[in-house]
Amino acid sequence: MILVSELSRISRQEDVFGTLSLIHSIISKMDLVLLDEPDKIYKAGENLDIMDFLKLSIKAYGSADERMRIAKRMATGKYSKIAITPNMQTDATVPFGFKSAPNPSYTGGHDVAKTILVFDEKNSAFVRLMYDLVIQGYTARDVGEKMRELGAKPNRKALFSNTTTLKILRNPIYNGRRIWKGQTYYIDKMIPDDVWNLVQEKLESNKLLKGVSTKHYNPLKGIAKCACGSNFTYASNQDGLRYVCADKMNRYGRHYTKSTCKNSAIHFDALNFAVWSSVRAISLNKEYKAKNDEEIAKILAINSTLYDRIIDLQKDITDFEKKQSNLIDRIADTENDNLAKALQAKFESLDKEKEKTEQTIKATKKEIAKNKKKIDDINNIQGQRELDGFDEHQKAEVYKRLLSKVTYYSETPRSGFIVITYKNGLETLYAYTNYNGAILYSLPSTFTYDVGKHKVMVPIVNPDSFETIPTAYTFKEMKDIYNMDEWKIIVINKKAG
Repeated sequence: MILVSELSRISRQEDVFGTLSLIHSIISKMDLVLLDEPDKIYKAGENLDIMDFLKLSIKAYGSADERMRIAKRMATGKYSKIAITPNMQTDATVPFGFKSAPNPSYTGGHDVAKTILVFDEKNSAFVRLMYDLVIQGYTARDVGEKMRELGAKPNRKALFSNTTTLKILRNPIYNGRRIWKGQTYYIDKMIPDDVWNLVQEKLESNKLLKGVSTKHYNPLKGIAKCACGSNFTYASNQDGLRYVCADKMNRYGRHYTKSTCKNSAIHFDALNFAVWSSVRAISLNKEYKAKNDEEIAKILAINSTLYDRIIDLQKDITDFEKKQSNLIDRIADTENDNLAKALQAKFESLDKEKEKTEQTIKATKKEIAKNKKKIDDINNIQGQRELDGFDEHQKAEVYKRLLSKVTYYSETPRSGFIVITYKNGLETLYAYTNYNGAILYSLPSTFTYDVGKHKVMVPIVNPDSFETIPTAYTFKEMKDIYNMDEWKIIVINKKAG
């Protein structure tokens, strides 16, 4: 026999027939007694008669109604409390980076939250590091790996997963916007607006393929690009491991024939070797430093203009506020209703102008922050001696700081040009061929690549006028004119791999 204090202890679900079905399943096996009517015993194996059915239906409906009223009262109470205290703790779940703390404003009443969410000193530092890593060029997956290395835990037991990492990087609560029951409440910002917005942009651009195989690490992930603009992933064929357009690969790593991209693949090790050779050579290059200084000077000039713009906009806001102050005095003095309405409309118009100007200032500050980050990226260069002995993971860190992109433009199915673009605008150029083995040629710094013509531009001096004229060459035409063996930096034998 089962003894139950009252029907609501069995179920309060809104579906009355669901409750009756549950009772029927109980009395199919054992007796049931509801203690608020102890004289009635629902016998095991007996069916409910019509009077029992009606009586239990009415009780079940009342229980469901009671549940709805309790839920409504609780929700109403929470809504009023969170409106007063936006950082109130609404349930047992505490977002990573926060901790539960007693509300200093709580005095024992029912209208004030008892506990609130505050920044956790240790874990909020981890959150800020996560956002900073994304700005440095890390993908969400890389950030998760870094957090696991540091031993950070989003809860007591589990380490960071890729899903948890992405949720933290996407959760607006860290930007001071707490979403609860479809409503937005504003709390202190752990991550400022400029950082938040930049990270969201980075995450969108970092939706990249990791690579088909897990046996190899891709140090150029997110940096190596196909000529069509898609990212390069990697796959293997009879020639070994190669970078291939991600647009050509399906989710299983197989060639996807529906792609419209015509760019060919490139030997995996050859591209990695070209990029590392360029970085090593450029680290102590005077031209690189000069280009850095030139690019930084441009960015500082832009920021100076933006700062002047903010000053002018703030003056406009001060002017708006003075005009509004005068309007308030005039509205207070006038007894003419029509004039008061006109003055009120003018006041509201100025309010909109002021709000629009404040938004422009906010956007301008965001642009300044982006430019400052560009300067940091340009300045972040390590000396050549420090680059010796780096593994692929360490190289990837260097690439994220220095490189804007690495693009391969194929000319034939087995030859083409590699263009390595640095964040300061400097470019280095390599020729590549892979007929009986992968061969790389480091082209002179005066050579450039014309994307529109799909040719290398070589500065040729006119012997009559001494004028330098850029002349376009294909890979084959260059081989016919120049002794390219002088520029050869690596040969990867096909048989030896």
